[in-house]
Amino acid sequence: MPARRPASIGCACQARVVGAYLSQPLEQVNRPAYAHAVLQLPGVTGLEIPLCATMARDDAKWLMDVLPPGARNIATLMGACDEAAADDPAFGLASTDPAGRNRALDLLQQRATASPG
Repeated sequence: MPARRPASIGCACQARVVGAYLSQPLEQVNRPAYAHAVLQLPGVTGLEIPLCATMARDDAKWLMDVLPPGARNIATLMGACDEAAADDPAFGLASTDPAGRNRALDLLQQRATASPG
């Protein structure tokens, strides 16, 4: 009997979001063209966008120019959590330190209730 395939293999997917920020060029000047090229890949409908200080400082302006109207994007807090953990080794949802877990939960709560823009 042949092995069963997951239902998603071979079907037309509604949305395909790519976390391309992990592989983007280090040089900020090359990032818009890279993101644009990723968005041109067959089936790609949006990007995973990290919500962190680095993205806000370096990438927010060009990113808004590159994203096509109607793109289906996902925001992730991985970058913000990485930045916080770099400054605070006890920080994290899986931290063994209760105060570190609470700081991670506070970050999530702050970002979840922050007003857009």
